[in-house]
Amino acid sequence: MPLEGWARTFNQMYEGWFQPEIERRAASGSLPAPFVLFAAQALFPPEGATRILLNEEVEGEGLIRAPRAVVKGEPVLHSDLANLEAYELPDELLDNGHFTIIRAGDRWGMFFNFLSGRAKARDLLELGSEYLAASEASASKRHDGPAVDTLFSAVELASKAELILLRSPAAKGKTHGTVARAINASAKLGNIDVAFVALFNRLGRERPSARYGDKKHRPLAPELSDFDLVRAVIERGIERVEKATNQAARRISH
Repeated sequence: MPLEGWARTFNQMYEGWFQPEIERRAASGSLPAPFVLFAAQALFPPEGATRILLNEEVEGEGLIRAPRAVVKGEPVLHSDLANLEAYELPDELLDNGHFTIIRAGDRWGMFFNFLSGRAKARDLLELGSEYLAASEASASKRHDGPAVDTLFSAVELASKAELILLRSPAAKGKTHGTVARAINASAKLGNIDVAFVALFNRLGRERPSARYGDKKHRPLAPELSDFDLVRAVIERGIERVEKATNQAARRISH
């Protein structure tokens, strides 16, 4: 981000979220004196009001390129933050979007991810990957009905993960129809791969016969291209919700 854009974003977030909270706490007498800000965070939960956290209230994990010898288990010093390269929320907060600033030496680090529901989405995507593997195993044995049924489950789980990240109310839906209507609407807006949604619709039509139809009318197992498409969507989804610290560590290792 260019310096001018960085400064504008920082100032707007500080003035809109953090300064009012500091002033509110100062007026109530709940701030220590003297007060020095070294970290602040706006948490955007899937539901409910934004939470503002200051200093020690901010939790997370960071990736620091240490300029000194580090012993496992020793505390991180404030001076170490000058080498902070990535920051991420802890697992228990990963369903929140966030905007976080951390004092890093003589400058401020600014970290954000406004997606909410990342932990829930990741869980569904990983489960979808298991259903995909089950479908491929069934297809390899020419168990056509189970192959169709389990691939539909994989596709539906990946679709629900997408709806969670889009903050769609349909993500809470308990019926196939609710998810189907929402994911088709999302495809029309260009938010998801239309080929994937077409596969969702086809499998949805085939699933009743795959599960309950007689052998003569049972649909054939999905094609290899179907499996490849679902795998690609799941892998892209998992990459999208991956922690920033994991992404940064992988870049450094390469």
